[in-house]
Amino acid sequence: MGKYTGQACVACGKLFEEQDDVVVCPICGAPHHRACYLQENHCALEEKHVQGHQWTEQQPKSWGEQNESKFDGEASLRCPSCNTLNPYGAIFCQLCGTKLNPPEQASRQEFYQQEQQTPPPIPFPPFTTPYGGLSAEDEINGISAKDMVLYVGPNSYYFLPKFKDMAQRGRNFGWNWSAFFFHFFYYFFRKMYLVGGILLGVFLAIYLVFLTGPTLDFVSAVSNAMQASSAPTVSESLTIFSSELTEIQRFVFSQPEVIAATNRLNRATQIVNFALLGFRIFCSMFANWFYMRKACKDIPPIVQQHQDPTLPLAQKGRTSFTVPLILILLYGAAMMGFFLFTAF
Repeated sequence: MGKYTGQACVACGKLFEEQDDVVVCPICGAPHHRACYLQENHCALEEKHVQGHQWTEQQPKSWGEQNESKFDGEASLRCPSCNTLNPYGAIFCQLCGTKLNPPEQASRQEFYQQEQQTPPPIPFPPFTTPYGGLSAEDEINGISAKDMVLYVGPNSYYFLPKFKDMAQRGRNFGWNWSAFFFHFFYYFFRKMYLVGGILLGVFLAIYLVFLTGPTLDFVSAVSNAMQASSAPTVSESLTIFSSELTEIQRFVFSQPEVIAATNRLNRATQIVNFALLGFRIFCSMFANWFYMRKACKDIPPIVQQHQDPTLPLAQKGRTSFTVPLILILLYGAAMMGFFLFTAF
């Protein structure tokens, strides 16, 4: 195999590596990858056999020949932030949006000096690039890091190392502070609508199961006590002086029925607080895993269906403020309606 290392396969054009399985045409001597030869089922240069063509070994290009266009101003532009190569003429990086510097012309003397040495690789400092310390060629469950970055969008430098660690170790839990504080709102923000909807249902069920009965009992007990004392309604009490209103409150909340209902409501509130703490912990522990599963499900079909998946990946993934904002408004309206219902 060493004879053909660095030579190009006549079928696909890729350079042979040391471990590649090479098949040589018995007529012209042209080397092929075994897979390429089996796919064609004949030599890729078969049409030239009648002309007596014989394959000759090609001298591999030097570093200078391969990179000469970089000194002529025609090469792709490398982003100074995320190291992504961009098409010539681009003004901003197509991955992270950083402004690109135009290629500068170099003298022929500088070119030949550069030819004599291999350029050092550009490092990937963690948490300063979208890859979070990974390279664009790294894969997470068979998906390239570059496609993951395009899909995740904001804070990809946080998610990619988490995804890589979970994929390698087979873990399905971690910790996400944003999910802890914002629970199901965060899932909708990251477009995990199915899981977010289930968590929203669990959140509402906690309140309905533990608080509905004690709250209604408390409201009923207070209402009965006020009627028994001939106290004014809430709307009428707005015109009463604060001293008179305080006396009424003391009387109402000293009644045994109201005291018992208050104790039941306090116990139910404590249960709800513990249940919501467990709910937040669950949301936080599995947020990254749910998000990785959704990304691994959404990305492959988009990459297969589009030659340039940049825009479709960004539209399918990334974040959405619309749904969380609507839910926040509905939540506020529901709380206000419940308050008005219990007050009047």
